[in-house]
Amino acid sequence: MTFHSGIHYSLPAFALLLCYYLILIYRIRTNPLVTAIGTYNAARKAWVISVMKNNLNILTIQTLRNWSMSATFLASTGSLLALAVLNFLLDPESLAILALRHNTLGLEEVVQIEFFRAKLLILMIVLFFSFFNFTLSIRYYNKAGFILCIREPDVIKNHQRYAIRTVFNGASHYMLGMRSYYLAVPLVLWLLGNSWLYVGMLLLILIQYRTDYRH
Repeated sequence: MTFHSGIHYSLPAFALLLCYYLILIYRIRTNPLVTAIGTYNAARKAWVISVMKNNLNILTIQTLRNWSMSATFLASTGSLLALAVLNFLLDPESLAILALRHNTLGLEEVVQIEFFRAKLLILMIVLFFSFFNFTLSIRYYNKAGFILCIREPDVIKNHQRYAIRTVFNGASHYMLGMRSYYLAVPLVLWLLGNSWLYVGMLLLILIQYRTDYRH
């Protein structure tokens, strides 16, 4: 399979995932409470207002600490996985032969090294993207820890709104990091062939649909 033909057969799978996210974003904007993301955002807003109103500093710090620890672990894992992929990217021939050997569908008999290297590069970029998002999530959660414990609201203009936005930003980057991890699964399957990419994408969309919408 040549480089251009491989890209041609792969694009519809990514277009399918893009359409799913466009529909999800539209539902979040128009009717957020039917989606899990919109519901969680409403819960986070209520939580911020509650802890600030009742001066629950210990609960605030413990909760943010748990979120930060989770993001730290996932960021470390993402960076290690990305570096591992980089190692294969420098010498893709042996991995390409191994992938072809385990392509049980048997629909791709030839693996072009340039196309296989492009797959590894995309996978590495996605993993590094997850790493940066998790680190940004940690940054926002650390900032939120200071803001939520301020008892002089005049120090920061629109104190409560700023606190809510900071927590939202941390949660948004955490979500993007997790979505990158999810996307890495069909990308790994893509190493076995384009047919496996479609299988992985369909399963990913099905699982995300079950978790993204309130049933």
